[in-house]
Amino acid sequence: AMILGWAMAPQIYPDTECTGQSFYILIPGIHTYGAAIPKGGSMMLPASMVDYITSKGGEVLTNAPIDKFVLDGDGSCVGVQLETGEHITAQKAVVTGLGLKVSFVDCMDPEDLHPEFLKACKTFSYGAVSIARVHFALNELPQYKNGSDMNHCAFHRIFGTMQDINVQYSEIMMGKAPSNPFLWSAGWTKLDPGRAPKGKHTLILDTFVPSQLADGTSWEGYIEEYVHKVMMKVMRRHTTNMTEDNILGAYYETGSSLESANPAFVSGNTTGGERLLSQMGYMRPLPGFSQYKSPIPKLYMTGPSCHPGGGITAMGTITANVMLRDFDMPHRSFS
Repeated sequence: AMILGWAMAPQIYPDTECTGQSFYILIPGIHTYGAAIPKGGSMMLPASMVDYITSKGGEVLTNAPIDKFVLDGDGSCVGVQLETGEHITAQKAVVTGLGLKVSFVDCMDPEDLHPEFLKACKTFSYGAVSIARVHFALNELPQYKNGSDMNHCAFHRIFGTMQDINVQYSEIMMGKAPSNPFLWSAGWTKLDPGRAPKGKHTLILDTFVPSQLADGTSWEGYIEEYVHKVMMKVMRRHTTNMTEDNILGAYYETGSSLESANPAFVSGNTTGGERLLSQMGYMRPLPGFSQYKSPIPKLYMTGPSCHPGGGITAMGTITANVMLRDFDMPHRSFS
């Protein structure tokens, strides 16, 4: 069950073709290269990238969603128009990390795209597996029942049996909130105490759920109840101290809140699209467009919809090197 749990990390079903490849990528990768978290919280990574860009004379705009990509008379992308109406003109090219749905279905005039390409963008699968997540502020980190060694770890994958996994994914397929879900538990203050006031801690709990509930209930209205009645029931089965008086505060996330924060995470799919065999490798995001170039001249693609998809897996580095080669500029491996 633990091996299968790792293999399903990219939000796929246990019987999805080639599910096992994820396990053989994730585990060897972690053992070979290790793993790291940004000191101070996950936002410190993009914040440091912004600092680097501005130190080189660049400018970064936030809270500036685009309305559409701007094309010239030859059909090349020459900039973007923001929702405010402001136009930003590109010097050399435009890069989109928004994925197929937002980039080409929402922000492009249909007549500017080949009908077959537009159809492929519309039918690109984001899957039906989403995320239920809670961020807790705690007095103390969880104390696990199965030994002190577990308490020394910051990250845990809590799975039951193979039958439990099959039941959870059957419920997901039926649009039901899983009744006995697995949990991912991340207490990063174990490694980075500065993320919380002295003596206090943070904890993130995740599980997979259907993106839409079959009975019409919205996850936004149900997430808090689900966390405390279902996810915490599982957590308390494995810990001794996860009582209500240990919880100082909570912040809840659902598929729609994740998509609002990052439009590339359609329905809460954080891998930028379902990791099907037909949407992987040289077919990601679409057959014929795996080289980080869109069919629109001077519009490049990056982000989780591109290979390898999801997580911090160097899609931006790959796209940058493709662009540097196209512009006949020096490039390096960034290794």
